[in-house]
Amino acid sequence: MKICNELGFALSGIVCAISLCAYSAEFQNARLVNDGFENGLAGWGSPSKEWSVAPGQGREKSSALVWRAGKTGSVPIQRLAIQGGMKYRFGAYVRVVPYNPKGLPKITLRCYDWLEKLRCEVVATPSGDNDPNAEGWVRYEGIAAPPTDPYCDLLVEMPPEAKGCVYFDDFYYQIDGGKTVGEMISGSYRNEAVSGKVRFAVALNVNTVRYPLSTLKPVFSFEGEDGKRFVIAPDSFSYDKALVSIEVARLKRGASRVEFSLGRSDAPALGTSSLEFRRLALPASRRVTFDEFNRTIVDGKPFFPLGMFIDKVTKEEMAVYKQGPFNCIHPYTVSKEGLDICHDIGLMCIGTLIFHAPGRHWRGRGRITPEKALANTLTFVDSLKNHPALLAWYTIDEDQLAYLSTQKKNHDEIWRIDPDHPIYAALDRPEHVRAFAGVFDVIGMDPYPIGNNRGGIETAFGWGSAANEAMYAMRPMWQIPQAYNWGWHSSRKNQIGKNPELRFPTREEFRSMMWQAIAAGANGLLPYGFFEIRRNMKGAERDATWKMVCEESQKVRDRFHVLLSPPGPAIEGLPTGLAARTWNVEGRTWNVEGRTWALVCNLTRKKMKASFRIGGRTVPADLSPIGVKLSPIDE
Repeated sequence: MKICNELGFALSGIVCAISLCAYSAEFQNARLVNDGFENGLAGWGSPSKEWSVAPGQGREKSSALVWRAGKTGSVPIQRLAIQGGMKYRFGAYVRVVPYNPKGLPKITLRCYDWLEKLRCEVVATPSGDNDPNAEGWVRYEGIAAPPTDPYCDLLVEMPPEAKGCVYFDDFYYQIDGGKTVGEMISGSYRNEAVSGKVRFAVALNVNTVRYPLSTLKPVFSFEGEDGKRFVIAPDSFSYDKALVSIEVARLKRGASRVEFSLGRSDAPALGTSSLEFRRLALPASRRVTFDEFNRTIVDGKPFFPLGMFIDKVTKEEMAVYKQGPFNCIHPYTVSKEGLDICHDIGLMCIGTLIFHAPGRHWRGRGRITPEKALANTLTFVDSLKNHPALLAWYTIDEDQLAYLSTQKKNHDEIWRIDPDHPIYAALDRPEHVRAFAGVFDVIGMDPYPIGNNRGGIETAFGWGSAANEAMYAMRPMWQIPQAYNWGWHSSRKNQIGKNPELRFPTREEFRSMMWQAIAAGANGLLPYGFFEIRRNMKGAERDATWKMVCEESQKVRDRFHVLLSPPGPAIEGLPTGLAARTWNVEGRTWNVEGRTWALVCNLTRKKMKASFRIGGRTVPADLSPIGVKLSPIDE
């Protein structure tokens, strides 16, 4: 399958060490050549017989590069231009037949300077994409930040244990990140506040080789009460973000703009960004809002959303659902009748708009214009916005970046017509979260690792943590743990019973994924999905699975008094930043009426012992495989 890239990317397939000097820098490509092998091996050198092109064996029955076990020889290779100081995202789709965990390829990007000296080397790792039509294809991805020009090689190393065939398709190589100065967001819901401090963040993508941070002058500015404009330095400044906290009392009353500029001493600024913020005399009266700790507030009271996805609310299904410990539900089809049913049994409801409004799942494509679809959506929102059961609007379901401008229009118009309810989005690519940060109020990541091409259970924490970092911890998060069997998807039903990986999570796995999400910062959980269990399981198996999901969800509800408390002291001893994470043990703390509670999660399938410092106290943790523990630290 052919994929268009902003920049080209080359894969060099390598089995053993080769002489890179045979490809001089002058032969480097600015763009990827023949990324899907529809033109045979054109642009890939003269590889030996282990490498060939297999028509019809690629993704969507296109061509693919294939490696067949054999003697080591020359390999496919391309050389690409790079710009030192930029980040590059690279990868490829891989299918191994038959699967051999000891025979997986190593896709490596090697970056060189003008003297052909190796300056950095990054190995891509398998991702956990939620692609039900993957058919055995696994996306490998890595991010490299070469320190200097001018070129790189992308290699695929096959270990000696490799057997059978390995297929490669749809390579990509592109600059990671957006504009040098991106969008500004605030940490205050709907960009308004009465008092206290408000955090502002600006997404950056600075080439620190071209523009060392020490030569730049980042400044925030805002208008004060007397009309004077104040200029202040950021509290924190790095190549990818600038952060500042401003006392609301210093801002002009009413609406004004907070601005950011990334200046240089003797040249035009690299970019600017701004945000309209409102200083209010009294708190806005909103049915649903969020506080400074990203907790959901409904009718003035803290609320921890705990619910599941369902196709459609009916009295018959709700007779079963209400047996569980849930306080909300997320239907794909929302109506006044469904909201009435929810209200009658004390449930809040998330209203889905993904089929109404323009976006990835819009059902009106080709029949009506996007403008008409949005107008119809706003009429629908207006008809339901005052219903007492409504919790939020769901507008984004794993949309790609191509829909960003469309979703921005949806967000702004829904905000305008309904001030009482937030906009909820689900994404399955953590690297997209920062770009989408201006078009949602609440984020939900949906890692479903069990049975997903050998995905690791630690992604239940990893995706949430990455999203939280991408949002500067300034947006609420309602996570979507896996209560689903990948074998239920139509593309995989014929594999049930044949592929042991295709199964529903065990009790221990489901529990781990729920609490991992909370450890990553979630203040709400919406496992997917109730209707899938009801539709795809029968008899005793369905009853046992539903019972397990309810029991583990009840354990979360039993700790609402903890989960809705303010955050506690930092846990010392945990790695900071995704690059430093070891994916072993992670945690979170709360201050519960003056007493510190700590959650620790073992992200591995091995027993784990750890020790942390929390609030000046040493706290040991002895955890079973994928085990969790939540308790006061003085117990």
